[in-house]
Amino acid sequence: MRLLHTTEPPSAPFKVIEFTDDEIPPYAILSHTWDKEEITLRDLEVETPHYETLVNKTGYTKLRRACGLARQSGYDWLWMDTCCIDKTSSAELSEAINSMYRWYQQAETCYAWLADAWSPSDVPTSRWFTRGWTLQELVAPSTVVFLDARWEVLGTKEGLRSAISERTGIPEGILSGDDDLETMSVAQRMSWAAGRRTTRVEDRAYCLLGLFRISIPLVYGEGQKAFYRLQEEIMRVSDDMSLFAWQSPIPSSGLLAPSADAFEGCTDVVVSESPFVTSNIPWTVGNKGIQLQLPFLPVGRNGLGWAILSASRRGKETCFLAVYLRDIHLTMELFERVWCDRVELIYLTRFQPAQFPMRHIRVQQRRSTSSSSSLPEPPDRGVDSEVFSWALMSAQGHTVDYYRAEDGDALDAVLRAAGRDDPGRWRDLRRHVDPKVNKQDIHGRTLLWHAVSFGNAPAVWFLLAQKHVNVNSTDELSQTALWKAVEHNHLDIVWLLLSRSDIDAFPTNHHGLTPFHQAVRIGNETILRMYLSQDGFRNHIADGRGRTLLSHAAEYGRANIVEMLLKRADMKVDVEDERGWTPLTWAAALGKDDVCKLLLSHGADIDHEDHENKTPLLHAVDNNHATVCLCLIENGSALDIADHRYQRLLFYAVQHGRPGKLCQALLDRGVPANLTDDQGMTPLMHAVAAGNEVLCRLLLEYGADANSEDHAGKSPLWHASLKGRQEIEGLLHSHGARPCCVVTAHGLVSTSR
Repeated sequence: MRLLHTTEPPSAPFKVIEFTDDEIPPYAILSHTWDKEEITLRDLEVETPHYETLVNKTGYTKLRRACGLARQSGYDWLWMDTCCIDKTSSAELSEAINSMYRWYQQAETCYAWLADAWSPSDVPTSRWFTRGWTLQELVAPSTVVFLDARWEVLGTKEGLRSAISERTGIPEGILSGDDDLETMSVAQRMSWAAGRRTTRVEDRAYCLLGLFRISIPLVYGEGQKAFYRLQEEIMRVSDDMSLFAWQSPIPSSGLLAPSADAFEGCTDVVVSESPFVTSNIPWTVGNKGIQLQLPFLPVGRNGLGWAILSASRRGKETCFLAVYLRDIHLTMELFERVWCDRVELIYLTRFQPAQFPMRHIRVQQRRSTSSSSSLPEPPDRGVDSEVFSWALMSAQGHTVDYYRAEDGDALDAVLRAAGRDDPGRWRDLRRHVDPKVNKQDIHGRTLLWHAVSFGNAPAVWFLLAQKHVNVNSTDELSQTALWKAVEHNHLDIVWLLLSRSDIDAFPTNHHGLTPFHQAVRIGNETILRMYLSQDGFRNHIADGRGRTLLSHAAEYGRANIVEMLLKRADMKVDVEDERGWTPLTWAAALGKDDVCKLLLSHGADIDHEDHENKTPLLHAVDNNHATVCLCLIENGSALDIADHRYQRLLFYAVQHGRPGKLCQALLDRGVPANLTDDQGMTPLMHAVAAGNEVLCRLLLEYGADANSEDHAGKSPLWHASLKGRQEIEGLLHSHGARPCCVVTAHGLVSTSR
C-alpha cells in the first residue's frame, strides 16, 4: 500500500512511500470525484525541474488541500486513489481495486470532498452521490467528514445520516455502524448502487466487490459481463436468493440482473426463511445456466409459474417474493425468466404445499427469445396475486363449455367463472366448491375430472388450489384426471398436474395401462419428456401385461420415441412381456422396420424366442413383412431352410414383386430355388406370370429349372408364352427351356420358340 506523506518538501512534490501490510501507519483517506488534471503516481516521481508545471495543475491544489487538512488533524499519511496506485500496472490496479474497501475501512478518517456543495442542504444533490466508487467510500469507513467546495466541514456521516439515508436508501444502522453489513440482503445492498455511474462500464461491478466481501479478476473490455461475474461470485459465497429479486425492462432469460439499476426497488428486501422455501442444496453455475433448488408454483399456460424466493419485504415477512419463470420444454428442467419487470409478493398460506414442491431446475442465462404473444399479459400493479393467478389462466380467450350433469351446478359455476373477467367471482366460489370438490357422479367422475375433460385449464387450476382436493380420484374405468389429460392431449393440464408433489404420475386404468403408456402409444413426445423428467421415474415400468414403454412404442412404430427411450443410460432393450415378446418381437410382428433397425443398433437379441419358440423373423414371416424380414436376415437372424415358413416367404416375395434383395438373401442362405407350392408351381413360374424379368433372371442364376412343370404340366415357358412375355421367353430359351404348345384364349395353338 502506498501512502502520501502529508508534509510537502520545499520546492518538491509530495512524497509517496510504499508500506507492507504489517507496517502500515495510521492514515487518513480522501474520497472525491475525479476531474481534469488529476495528479498521478508518475507525476509525483518527476524530476525537480518539472515541479513548477506540476504545482500549477488543478489536481495538485486538491492534493495539497487534502494533505494539509490531514496534517492539521494529526495525520502524517494520506491515501488518495489518483496518486497512490500505479495504474500503468494491471496487476497493481487489480490488487488495489480488490483491496480498496478494506483500505477505506481501516482508515481512521475519511474526508469526502463534495466539489459542488456549498452548504449542508447541497449534500444530497451532490455529484458525489451519483458515482459508483463513492458508495463503498461512504459505507466502509467508520468516520466520514464531508467537506464543501471550500474544504470546510459540512458535517459527518453520523450527523448527516438521516439525510444521507433518505438520499441513498442505506439504512441508518449501516451508516452509524450499529448494524453489520452482512445483515443486509444482497438485493438491498445492490439497491444502493442503483443509479450510480462509473467512467468504465466494468467498474459498475468492480466498485461493489467490497460490499459483498468478494474478489474477482479485473478484465477491462468485457463490458456488462463484469456484472454477471460479480453476481456469479456472490452466488459462490452466499445462498441469499434476494439476488434474483430484481426487476428490469431489459429482456433477459436468466436469473442474473443486467446491472445494479435492476435492484432499484429492493431497498426493503430482506431474507425470509421458511421450511417450505429454503433449500440446503448448493447452487451451481455453468455454461448451461444456473442450477438450483427452489419451490415452483405454476400459475399459467405455456409453462408459466412463480419461482418462490426465500426473500420478502420488510414488514411483510410472512409473504415471499416470486419471479416469473417459464418451463421451456414443460419438463420442469430448463427454465427461462420472463416478465423481468415484475416481482410478485405472494401469500403461500393461500396455496397448498403440494402445489409448490421443491424443484431441481436449471435457468439459462441469455437474452430472452420468448415471444410476448406466447404468454398472458402481465397484470396491473396492486392486483391481488391470488386473483391474478385466476386471471392468468383465463386471459387467453378460452371458450368455456357448459356442462350440466348430476349435481353439476358446482362445475358449471367453476366453468363460468373461468370465462369471466370478474376475479371476485373466484373468491365467491371457494366456499361453495370446496365441500363438493371430491364429490363423484354415478360414473365416479369429480369436478376436476370434468374440468380436465373439457380442457379448461383455468377451472383445473382453481380446483387444484382447493384445500381438500383429491387429485388421484378415479372414475369407473379407474382413470384419474391425469389419465384424461393425457388421453385428450391437454398439455397445459398435464403439466399442471405433474407439477404437484401429491400426484400419482403412474396410475393404472382397467386395462393396466398408465398415462405414460398412453402417451407413448399416441406418440406424444412432449408428454413423454414431462414423464421422463419426473423424480423416481422407472424406465421399465410395466402395464398389466408386463409390457414396457419401449414395447408399446415399438408396437405403434413410434421410432422417435423409441430413439428417445434408448438414449437413457439404463434402458434395457430386451425386457419380455407375459407372452415372452420383446420390443423387437413387437416391431417385427407389426412390420415396423425403422423401429427394428433402431433396436438392433442398440443390441436387441435378434434371435430371441418367445413362449411359442418363435423368433422376431418368424413373426415377420408369418405376417408377410418382407422389408422387416430382409432387415433381420441382413443383420444375421438365424434361418432354418427346412422350415416351410421360410420357404413360403420366398413365394411371397416373388408373388408380390418385392425387391430382389429379399429373394437373394433367402437364396443366399440356402432356400431352394425350385420349391413348389400346392399347385406344383415354382418361384420361377410365379415370377414369369408376374412379368418380373429381374426376379426371373435372379432365380435362374440360383439354379431355377427352366423346364420344370406344375401339376398341369405347364412350364415357365408356357406361362411366358401365354402372357406374351417375349423378353422372358428369350431369357428362358437362353437357359435351355424346351419349346411347348400353348392354347391361347381364342383357342389357337401357339408353339414357343
